[in-house]
Amino acid sequence: MSTRDDDVRAAIRDLGADGTVDGDAATAAWEEVLRLPQWDGEPVWIHSDLLPGTLLVREGKLSSVIDFGGLGVGDPACDMMVAWTLFSAETRGLFREVSDVDDVTWARGRGWALCFGLMAEHYYRVKNPILAGVGRRAMFEALADYQCEDRRLLLVRPLSGRRCQNPLPEHCHGRARRCPPASTPQAITTVIITVVIY
Repeated sequence: MSTRDDDVRAAIRDLGADGTVDGDAATAAWEEVLRLPQWDGEPVWIHSDLLPGTLLVREGKLSSVIDFGGLGVGDPACDMMVAWTLFSAETRGLFREVSDVDDVTWARGRGWALCFGLMAEHYYRVKNPILAGVGRRAMFEALADYQCEDRRLLLVRPLSGRRCQNPLPEHCHGRARRCPPASTPQAITTVIITVVIY
């Protein structure tokens, strides 16, 4: 993501200046992203563009994934971006649990969502308001997570109902990190099929 640093900072500067985002909060979140350890495993196949417009639904179930123009190999965190482009704060923890990714991969996925969101809102708000809207949602969902996150706190595991220690403050309800995921050998698409209804 460091290769996008200049573009992201330009987006933060302009969106902060016109009041779209809190520039200081966005900068702090972005700098946290840049400090994350980068992917050092074997490259894996990624779609890299899992947005509401590339996921087709029929009768309440995922039927197809389209638009493979960005298909390539790289960091699997890129495809975790869908957690912020599509899922809500209330369903994101469920998606994470069945994705069974480590904390750093999840954090990089949120970084990709923040990066995409800032750049899409900045670049497309006049040219393509629909795509800008997707970006705006991802941007605000990611920023809300950053504002509510405290790595010392654990919340409720959504499927098992097990309560963890030290729940987050009330104002962060529904937006925070879940307990470390249980080992659930389910496909990511299981949750998408269950949750994607729009």
